[in-house]
Amino acid sequence: IARDLRFGGPSFALSAEDGSGLRGLEVAARLLQRGEVDLMLVGAVDLAGDVRAFLAQDRIEPWSRSGVARPMDHRADGPVVGEGAGAVLLKRLSDAERDGDRIYAVVDGCGAGADWSSALTRAQEDARSDRADLGLVELAASGSPKRDATELRALANFLEADGSPTALSAIRGLIGDAGAAGGLASLMKTALALYHRRLPALPNFERPVEGLVPEGSAFHVPIAPQYWHQDQASGPRRAGVSDRSLFGNYLHVRLSEWI
Repeated sequence: IARDLRFGGPSFALSAEDGSGLRGLEVAARLLQRGEVDLMLVGAVDLAGDVRAFLAQDRIEPWSRSGVARPMDHRADGPVVGEGAGAVLLKRLSDAERDGDRIYAVVDGCGAGADWSSALTRAQEDARSDRADLGLVELAASGSPKRDATELRALANFLEADGSPTALSAIRGLIGDAGAAGGLASLMKTALALYHRRLPALPNFERPVEGLVPEGSAFHVPIAPQYWHQDQASGPRRAGVSDRSLFGNYLHVRLSEWI
């Protein structure tokens, strides 16, 4: 792609399992921060075409037998197979403003770690923002009861149950588990939510498993799209995007609306 479109600059592939999309985004952001590039195209693609890979993953984390992905829901019985491709264009904010570009969201910080807590903390420190100012978190939740519960507990502990309402959503309830492309799909969905100031709905959601949402947390799951209310005196709307790989890499990106 870089050769045919004559992009110039660095061009490379990156493999980090299901976290490849968000890891590529972090690499691009660092290159822009250091002034090594002026524009980066970050893409990810995953095709569920190899039945051997499908069966091998089922041995590690079983796919849904019902064929319906229900992240965080009491009826969840596993993820469903998804696939896709997507790309985002990154520029320094000052350059995008100067050039009159349409800005869907601002990347405030990126973090990765060996568990959810370290990924969330590193992204928050990179963004230099408060922990509990996230009005929306796009989860990596896929419909796997055990993994979804682990992610929610870590997020609740991180946000420290301060009472600020945080909406939860998960694109894997819409498109299935799209592997390496899933993280960028989550990012694009969240950027659009910030741009349009709307909290997205989570399909196929009735109610969480008893005990799944930690007591004292202010999480809520919109079952229909709704306006994202925000007191502008407290700053822009902010959101988080989480992703993880099958074998223990956790990633989190903080976004904010451009105002």
